[in-house]
Amino acid sequence: MKNTINLGEGNVKNIFIRYAIPAILGMVAMTSAQIIDGIFVGRFVGPNALAAISLAMPILMVLFGIGMMMGVGGATLANIKRGEEKIEQSNNYYSVTISLIATISLIATLICIFFSKNIASILGADKTTHADVVTYISILGLFLFPYLINTSLDMFLRNDGFPNFPIICIASGSILNIILDYILIAKLEWGIAGAALATGLAQLLPMLAMVIFIIKKSTWKFVKPIFKFNDIKYMVFNGSSEMFSNISVGISGFLFNLIIMKEIGTAGITAYTISIYATTISIAIFYGVANAIAPGVSFNIGKGDIVRVFSFRNMGVITNILIGVILCLILFFLGDKLAYLFVGEDEVIRELAVRITRFAAASLTIAGVNIVASMYYTSINQPLVSVIIAISRSLIMLVLGLFILPNIMGQDGIWASYIFAELTTLLIVLYYFKKRPY
Repeated sequence: MKNTINLGEGNVKNIFIRYAIPAILGMVAMTSAQIIDGIFVGRFVGPNALAAISLAMPILMVLFGIGMMMGVGGATLANIKRGEEKIEQSNNYYSVTISLIATISLIATLICIFFSKNIASILGADKTTHADVVTYISILGLFLFPYLINTSLDMFLRNDGFPNFPIICIASGSILNIILDYILIAKLEWGIAGAALATGLAQLLPMLAMVIFIIKKSTWKFVKPIFKFNDIKYMVFNGSSEMFSNISVGISGFLFNLIIMKEIGTAGITAYTISIYATTISIAIFYGVANAIAPGVSFNIGKGDIVRVFSFRNMGVITNILIGVILCLILFFLGDKLAYLFVGEDEVIRELAVRITRFAAASLTIAGVNIVASMYYTSINQPLVSVIIAISRSLIMLVLGLFILPNIMGQDGIWASYIFAELTTLLIVLYYFKKRPY
């Protein structure tokens, strides 16, 4: 086995940069397409349709989280086995991962198609958004397999020493998404159905490209999968932080939607959605950095080189701190211009969106460290710690702040929950860095 990049030797900083740049570009390309989706929907379909996408997100995040669990868990354990030079076991983890994601995707697609109306009602959609939520869920549900498999294939390729090719694939899919947005939403006026279809179809291109590349170039070999209960258990356990993180985001988003709908109404949901879009690229960059350290950490923990493991971890933490401060300042001063892209001259929604975005921007100074820490503990095969960190920032502390702070700060307490969640989670991260460093 000969990797393009040798994760066990060479300068850690150079390896990190070679992984970080394509990882960040890939995440930014993917999230940029989502943001442009929102701009097209907000400008050409309307604020209610934009709110409908926000209402639909929780169930999609839950389904995506289950697929992420298998993809991240399988890819991490497969790479650890490579570091231990157990190639047969490594390829079996790869094969089992692909097979399980295919099964999960089929089940999730059937749920989205046949239960979309029930799901929309549970998610809190009212008469102005219900039909759009149903349409968005049922159409996007058709493309869950490429959605989930792309994340997994991206990780396997990076673990195989190919950090650049996945970014080419993801970027091509994002460009296609934007082109389809223009055709289906702006020109053909297919509304929210066009947005869902554009997003789904755009996932097919990177999937096909990565599958062909793995077959022809990669050292990963798909073998007849041997399903062992203990192997699957370890995959599920190892990837559980990513699952709980996505599910937590879905649950907290659901609670935010309910509270905002009750206290402010659809306009509040729209403003909240804009703030999410405004911070999406920031969070994507943090995850890009976290993903960049994962191959080096998991390979060297399998090899037993703890010094290199710490070097990769610290590189990720320092990088995200610097990025977080810069992004906070950008969002704080350019929030109004970003809101204008979505709703134009609607001053009521714009002003609320700017206020929410500034609270979220402040939380970014801390969020990057927590995201790296969660991925770090997944990569060293300590998923329980990773789960604690992930669900703390995305659910437990967020919900705790959501129920406490509004009583103290009024409506601003809803948005201040972001800062409260990241700050309290950082204390947990510092505790584990000291007590359980590897």
